Amino acid sequence: MTAKNISLDRYKQRFFGDFLELPGLTEIAVNRPGELYTKINGVWEQHAVPLSYEDCYNFARCLAKHHGDNIEDIKPGLSATLESGERCQVIVPPACERDTVSITIRKPSKVQIPHQSYIDAGFYNRVTGEEKNGDARRGINCIVQYKKYSSVYGEMRRVR
Repeated sequence: MTAKNISLDRYKQRFFGDFLELPGLTEIAVNRPGELYTKINGVWEQHAVPLSYEDCYNFARCLAKHHGDNIEDIKPGLSATLESGERCQVIVPPACERDTVSITIRKPSKVQIPHQSYIDAGFYNRVTGEEKNGDARRGINCIVQYKKYSSVYGEMRRVR
């Protein structure tokens, strides 16, 4: 793929290129000059890098300009996507520590999980609270069905 924004691609390659190619990498985070973290197979690792505040801010401005946006003290947050598909979040002062630029780059997952797998694993039970409160809710439904209304209030308080 040929980059449309050569400046942005050069910044990306110069600052993050070697890390973006690491097998299993899902995320890169820069929270202060000279420190870069990689998340590979769920494990964070710190790396010392020659990345200055100015480098980070220049990357942020270039990314914002590429998306027809800006990033500055009156608009200190930017969400954007690199041409290669990685999602970026960038924060500048005053929304973060002075003399820092927070950059997070997330690589898209190469794993496709079918919707049925979420259902089979009980994902929606956790989301709806059914996993935790399912028995109590079923009990309440029985009380209502058999018109044992005096018991409903106590059961409802227990479920909450």
